[in-house]
Amino acid sequence: VAKLSLSFCKRFGFTLAEVLITLGIIGVVAAMTIPALMSAYQKRVVETKVRKFHSLINQAVKLAVVDYGDVDGWVHDSSIFSTAIQTRMNASYAENKKFLEKYFIPYLKRAEIYSAKYENYVAVKLLDGSVFSYNFQAVDSTGIVSIIKYYVNGKVEDTSSRNMLAFILNSQNSVKPYDLLWDGKNTDVLYNEPVWGCAKGMRIGMKNGLYCTKILQLNNWKIPKDYPW
Repeated sequence: VAKLSLSFCKRFGFTLAEVLITLGIIGVVAAMTIPALMSAYQKRVVETKVRKFHSLINQAVKLAVVDYGDVDGWVHDSSIFSTAIQTRMNASYAENKKFLEKYFIPYLKRAEIYSAKYENYVAVKLLDGSVFSYNFQAVDSTGIVSIIKYYVNGKVEDTSSRNMLAFILNSQNSVKPYDLLWDGKNTDVLYNEPVWGCAKGMRIGMKNGLYCTKILQLNNWKIPKDYPW
């Protein structure tokens, strides 16, 4: 390296000190810009995958509707959720698995259920390595809620706002970003709601930060500057 540096200096008229200073400046600039570039790249990956999943899962729902009719009939399927509907309790892991095997798996290319789970959620691995989980909840005055959570990096234990995005299977025969009880007007609520809000410093978990997906959708599936990245 020393010989090459001296040869370079002699040929182009630079001193070794000048070359070292230049290399040092380049190193400092690289150290400052590379993390920002990496973060920007990671954000683009999340944006692309979430948008792709939203399209993919809705295509599957449309195909299943052709075979089985409206989603309202699915979530009241007594052959699957008889116990959950009668007791107004969350469905069991076995019931959720049966539901996915009937209404989703056949319509998703090379998707497979695998063992990872959280409580009663059943996880499905997709072709690109990402994962979504499903849980049927028949509990309160809001009626039946079918929650779908998408994990960008495929790790269900990572519930950060950069990895876990929440959706709902709704009666309009589609999967939409989680917006339960939101009035559709006050966007501040999406950040500040004490349980589901998507705010910086808020603990993101299985029941927290679920409004983050709605924020992405409202921003054309782009991560805004105030997103808790």
